[in-house]
Amino acid sequence: MTSKPLILLECWRTQPHSLPRLQALLVSTPEFALVVVFQDTGDIGQHIPSSEPIRCPRRSARFVSPLKIGHTRPLPDSAKVVALRERILSDPARFGSANIIEVGISAATASDIASLFTDGSMTKGLFIDAFINLILHDEQEFSPMSAGDRIFLPTSVSNLLNCDYLDPPLKADFNEQCLAEHLREVLPPAKDLQSWKMVIVPVIHHSHWTLYCVNRNHGRIDVFDSNNYPALNTEYKDHHGDLGSRVVKRLSDRLYAAARTAFKRFGNQKLVRNKCPVMLKPNDCAFFVMRYMELYEGDDSPLIQVAESEEYNDLRSQMLYNMVFHSNNVAAPLPPELEEL
Repeated sequence: MTSKPLILLECWRTQPHSLPRLQALLVSTPEFALVVVFQDTGDIGQHIPSSEPIRCPRRSARFVSPLKIGHTRPLPDSAKVVALRERILSDPARFGSANIIEVGISAATASDIASLFTDGSMTKGLFIDAFINLILHDEQEFSPMSAGDRIFLPTSVSNLLNCDYLDPPLKADFNEQCLAEHLREVLPPAKDLQSWKMVIVPVIHHSHWTLYCVNRNHGRIDVFDSNNYPALNTEYKDHHGDLGSRVVKRLSDRLYAAARTAFKRFGNQKLVRNKCPVMLKPNDCAFFVMRYMELYEGDDSPLIQVAESEEYNDLRSQMLYNMVFHSNNVAAPLPPELEEL
């Protein structure tokens, strides 16, 4: 087992899974300090039983990761990343009503950003959807041979999957027909569905975002959760036990109904808790979900790396910078005081 510290980085490297149950490292820089906790994993306490035990084999040597690890363009220094969010949050009114972010169907003004990117605020699904759009754009541009291996479902699917357990005003009776029809609207064309390796869906429950991934190669459901449950004096299974079986069964049935030539039922597959960094600041869960989506390639090793240096440990600032200055952000022109960054 490596003796080097494990910390959250902008670029991750594959490492062995020989981690102790809990590791923590205090990383201090002139700008900020961060503790990243790595929790040991195991299977979720409850899952839909199967007549046969489901084994989790190692990734086949023939399996080609659909994910290009690391960023596809040079990153600015951390001072610029932090400065962008600070400028917007310090006085959003000076930027008027013009959009700062326009990605796909997601749009946000400076006032929207200020209300949803302030430390401790709960971020809306529209920013997760925007980030999915950027991931798909980068896959097409930088890794076209693997584009389409991962199917990302928008947060609107999550709302329909778990609508009867959401907080008002989103709470509603579950409607399986409505979910199936919406899946037909958001899924890629049928010809692009045959070679999928993963179906990835952000899931919100009790105002907390997590990530569920249907892992076709391994025949299991991988779950990523940024909560530090020991620090919260609760247990992982308390959140995911009933939620996991409910969401997976509904998604399995309705994907099969929407595109049965591409999807077999997976409602009886095992739910597996994956190793991943956890948040220490409240309500950063949406930004960790973005990170998990960006780096997940069918096993959890890219999410854990031995780091030689730490440049970015402010995920809110980092994700905002990526969205604002990504080539797929069509909001233009940006205010000069932002463009100069």
